[in-house]
Amino acid sequence: MFMLYSLLFYRLEFHSSRKIQEERISQDEIRRSRIDHTVLGFPNIGNTCYMNATLQSLFSLQIFIEDIRRQESCWRANLPTHLLKCLADLHSARASCSRERKMSLLKNLKRTITANYSDFCGDQQQDAHEFLSVLLSQIKEEGVSLRTRVGLHPYTYTIESNFEFELLSTRTCLSCGDKVSKTESYNCLSVDLVPGGSVQDSLALYFKACEVECQCHWCYGQLSSVEQKLLSLPRVLVVQLKRFSLNSRGNLVKLHDRLHVSPQLCLQAHSRANVRRPGMPKPHLTQGDCYDSSFSPEGDVPLTAENKSSVEGRSAGRIGQDSCAMNDYRITSVLSHIGSNIQHGHYICESSQGNTTWLSFDDERVQQMDQQSALRQRSNSAYILFYEYR
Repeated sequence: MFMLYSLLFYRLEFHSSRKIQEERISQDEIRRSRIDHTVLGFPNIGNTCYMNATLQSLFSLQIFIEDIRRQESCWRANLPTHLLKCLADLHSARASCSRERKMSLLKNLKRTITANYSDFCGDQQQDAHEFLSVLLSQIKEEGVSLRTRVGLHPYTYTIESNFEFELLSTRTCLSCGDKVSKTESYNCLSVDLVPGGSVQDSLALYFKACEVECQCHWCYGQLSSVEQKLLSLPRVLVVQLKRFSLNSRGNLVKLHDRLHVSPQLCLQAHSRANVRRPGMPKPHLTQGDCYDSSFSPEGDVPLTAENKSSVEGRSAGRIGQDSCAMNDYRITSVLSHIGSNIQHGHYICESSQGNTTWLSFDDERVQQMDQQSALRQRSNSAYILFYEYR
């Protein structure tokens, strides 16, 4: 009975949150319609299209920006939060006509990044995914600094609450059937291209069980199968398409394979039955739920028959199957690489401004377009995709 009430409460809460989100989107559309979209671009300060495109993609994520703004009183006055200040100030100046102001803020942001990551010094072209990873990592570090050095315990980590999710990997010995599991946190899925397929197909390939050579510490068998499932879902799902591959000479070459950029993704098939959705609290773990972060013999946590029945019992207690609607994501932004190889080319971004209206950001050049055109045009150049939980 308690499970039934809990499920009904969550569904009511889910639909209420969804209604609030839809109202917020409508308000955002009204606000954005009053802004001249042609001024929203960023000047290129020296082969920084990778930075501009990444920032425009992040700024299209309203829930992420709201999280930063909501906690401005926590970080604005504290010295360790240089990057948060840069992002907030740059977002505020985005609708400004002052090119000089934007250039100054962009240079400041780049200096903040290069202070800890010297690879981004100079005017060389950089990889947008590497820049995104560094940016998210540094924002996360600033959040930790706020809590530990300044003692702001109410501060909510913006990266963990928006981008991070947990994957459960289960390794099964093909000789004796012994199972060992581990759980790890990620903020991005890097998936292979499926020529002629879709992003949904690439996800299916990523989560497909595979065989690996690994010695079992019970029977010393040499082969195991590995299966992955999502333990939690992020508010923002970042998908990197593996557009670059090593050739026979050891050089990175670009793959121009076309694929359908799915406007929506369903993760139900790749999630545990009791997957934790955005906004749900972390469950209290029992001993049978604890997974180590390593597959090493010292750190393995075998799924014993007792633990397995405990996990299966809780799953069986749920009312029905999770509907795909609860695991749905809608596309918010497409970051593309235009060019023949990773050392050369150009990065641009197309992002949603509402349900149907999209903007194309090519440094300072900004054009309006519809979603269908945006996704169709980037079938052979899409590199990083941003999806928001519905």
